[in-house]
Amino acid sequence: ITVPGNFTFVEGTAVQLQAIAAQYYQFDHWEGAVTGTENPKSVTINSALTFRPVFLPIVRFSAATSGPSEAAGAAQVTLTRRPALRVSTLNYTVTGTATSGTDFTALSGQVTFPTLSTSQTINVPITSDLIDEDNETIVMTLSSATNAKIGSPSVHTLTIDDDDPLPTIQ
Repeated sequence: ITVPGNFTFVEGTAVQLQAIAAQYYQFDHWEGAVTGTENPKSVTINSALTFRPVFLPIVRFSAATSGPSEAAGAAQVTLTRRPALRVSTLNYTVTGTATSGTDFTALSGQVTFPTLSTSQTINVPITSDLIDEDNETIVMTLSSATNAKIGSPSVHTLTIDDDDPLPTIQ
């Protein structure tokens, strides 16, 4: 909020506060003498007030899809955010047609952004096998966040391209 100058209000004056976020941030709540998550927020001025809006960075996958080959051995999926003074933690769920423990190594389901960091990478170890099969997917969906807001894309589909030859009948 930018309010140049000093303002004097008659006691009992109702004012409307509106916090406007910079790009890639989202309003979360008010703290100080004004609290709550409403935005805009109606406030009645009865005394001097000190307050501030709290904005959180938006975290999202850098792309909605990727497609490594089974032979690649690993894939990297990147999440991005703008710099922030708070550590952000995000949880994600893993679904899809690929099987954890067979087609890829199980994933932790959590990503942490240290203070001021702008990207984090989820390393996905891929298991190469000798079985001819359809391409398989690992779908990661951001599910909850601490000190961040989930943006779009919030789902990343990693398609493992099968590299095994068709079976032959002799």
